[in-house]
Amino acid sequence: MKRIAFVSTVVIFSSLMGCTSFNGKARGIADAKRRLQNGELVQTVTMGRYADWIGEYRQILRDEYGIAQEGMLGESIEYIEGFESVMNPEISRRFDREFFDSIGERP
Repeated sequence: MKRIAFVSTVVIFSSLMGCTSFNGKARGIADAKRRLQNGELVQTVTMGRYADWIGEYRQILRDEYGIAQEGMLGESIEYIEGFESVMNPEISRRFDREFFDSIGERP
């Protein structure tokens, strides 16, 4: 009897975690689509220490090309994955890898 209760608890918990995961990803996808419709381009960045030039790099991207860089502190991995699954392909469609490298190499 205890084994059945344990298995039931595990099944319920697993299904709830799956829903949370799906909801986080769906919320990230919806947010990215909404922001694209509003004309926003957003790169997600990990928070941490950066070289001195990163502030200048971020400003160039934002001011000259309309690409914001935002930390997703406090958001779930699922949310970030959903957000990036929409936003990153759009950014890649508009700007290639060499573009970002050239911004970083500016004097």
